[in-house]
Amino acid sequence: MMKHLLTALAFTLSLSAASAEIQSISTEQVLERDTQKSIVVDVRSPEEFAEGHVPGAINIPHTEIAKSLENLQSNSDKTIILYCHSGRRAGIAANYLEEHGVTKLRHMAGDMLEWQAKQYPLEK
Repeated sequence: MMKHLLTALAFTLSLSAASAEIQSISTEQVLERDTQKSIVVDVRSPEEFAEGHVPGAINIPHTEIAKSLENLQSNSDKTIILYCHSGRRAGIAANYLEEHGVTKLRHMAGDMLEWQAKQYPLEK
């Protein structure tokens, strides 16, 4: 039993050490971004996306980010800005992309919760 706990703890610590901190970008910076130099990716579900999203964002649910890896890698000249509802799913997607060589990544600070709190425009 103790051996299993130690193994689980070691695995958890190795995951923590492996996941780098993805740089954040403020909601203000996303609002004023150069759309030619960035791609905004909403990693929420299609239903959440349809309810309203950052203008110009594309929807790639975090569970399907692997299917879009090649397309995202081919846009290496652009910064990929990720967001979700509160940050968990964007973090999962960011870690996956970073592990697969995507380096120009940003996470929108505050995610959709902050975007809506500031009453920024939504696209439907």
